[in-house]
Amino acid sequence: DGPSRFYRFPVLLAEIRALKADIICLVELDCFSEFRDALGAEGFDAAFRARPGKADGCGIFWRRSLFSPAGPHRSIVFRVPANDRIALAQPLRHTESGQSLLVVSTHLHYDQQAGHRATEA
Repeated sequence: DGPSRFYRFPVLLAEIRALKADIICLVELDCFSEFRDALGAEGFDAAFRARPGKADGCGIFWRRSLFSPAGPHRSIVFRVPANDRIALAQPLRHTESGQSLLVVSTHLHYDQQAGHRATEA
């Protein structure tokens, strides 16, 4: 991890480009507009939901030549810990086959002492 998001952005963007993925989920995303612009120029659409009161959140990106939105994105804000964790869901339709899929990106809490929280599972 570098000194700031301005260090991480080009490093992450290079990694994402190297993967040649058709669907990308990013969490703790604090530079959504930069990713949306860069990936949008490369044929991606996106959905984003910030964590309440925070600058970061979850983002889902999909290659528009292969997928189209099958409905609006939806999000869940978990109450424990107080409005700090979210899940973002985007229904997509595969253009060629017409098959639908639901892509979910989550920003959940993990406590090393207590383990996974049942309220988020």
